[in-house]
Amino acid sequence: MTEATPRYRVEDGTTLIEMTLSSVAQFFNSFDPAPFYEKEIDGDAEEYILNSVMDVPAETPMKIVIYLPPAAATEENAMMMEKAIRAHFSYLVHNSERQTRERFRQGRLNLAIGLLFLSACLSAHQFLIRYDGNAFVPMLGESLIIIGWVALWEPVQFFLYGWHPARRMRRIYRKVIGMPVEVRPDTVRDKIPSSPTP
Repeated sequence: MTEATPRYRVEDGTTLIEMTLSSVAQFFNSFDPAPFYEKEIDGDAEEYILNSVMDVPAETPMKIVIYLPPAAATEENAMMMEKAIRAHFSYLVHNSERQTRERFRQGRLNLAIGLLFLSACLSAHQFLIRYDGNAFVPMLGESLIIIGWVALWEPVQFFLYGWHPARRMRRIYRKVIGMPVEVRPDTVRDKIPSSPTP
C-alpha cells in the first residue's frame, strides 16, 4: 500500500515517518462507510506508523509525512488526514482503556474465585491429614494444594504483569496523536530512495 525509506530520515532533529500514496482514499479503510475524516485508517498504514514509533527511543520527536500526487497534496487534504489520524488513534486509546478496565474487573472476579478455591483445597488438605495411615492420602493432599495455587496463577499473572503491554501501547497511541502531520507532493520525494513497506 505504501512506500517508505528503509531507514528513517531526520529533518531539523525530527524523525520522519514517511508514506507515499497514490490517492487520499488509499490511506483509509475502504470498508468503513463513515466520512473520510471519521474513517478508520488502513490497517497497513496503522501498522507502519506504530512499528516506526516502536523502532526509535520513546523520547525521539517524530512527524508523519505523507506524499501524495501533486493535485491531491492540498491543505484541505492535509487537515483531513491529520484529523483522521487523531481520531483513529484516540479511538484506539479509548478502546484500550475500556478493555483494560474490563480485564481488571474480570481479574478481580477470577482472583476472588481462585482464593475461595484455594481455601477449599487447603481445608480439604487439613481434613485428609487425619487419614495419614493411607499412603495415597498425603499425595492427594499435596495435589490439592498445588491445584489451589495453580488456580490463582492467571489473575495474579495479570495483576503483576498482564496490564503493562496495554499501557505501553497507549503511550505509543498518544505519541502518534501528538505528532505533526504534513502532506507533501510526491514530486518532492523523487530524489529519495524508497522501497515497499514490509
